[in-house]
Amino acid sequence: MENKLFDWTIEHIFPQGQNIPTSWVDMIADGDEERAREIQQNHVHRLGNLTITGFNSALGNKSFAEKRDRTDRQGRFVGFKNNLSLNQYLANAEAWTVERIEERTEKLIDQAMVLFRLD
Repeated sequence: MENKLFDWTIEHIFPQGQNIPTSWVDMIADGDEERAREIQQNHVHRLGNLTITGFNSALGNKSFAEKRDRTDRQGRFVGFKNNLSLNQYLANAEAWTVERIEERTEKLIDQAMVLFRLD
């Protein structure tokens, strides 16, 4: 990675694309595609469902576990286990659910309120 600059982009943990992969329908909506679309509509752009990555195209619509555990050719984590403090919660999660999105949203808001206090 010497002399290589990252192009940091926003990554949607639960994908934002119109075609929700089966692995995501199963995880987030117990196999109910209509419910998965409703969850996507209401939660996909929430702060808790967003992170940053230099490898957005490598993560794409992969399953949560694949996004979490993704490595590059040298075996370095480029998914959610990439050691960014922002991704610590994701690196330790076994699944991604509406409850996790809401919980992470609250945690990130609490952190932002401390870091960016207005006095």
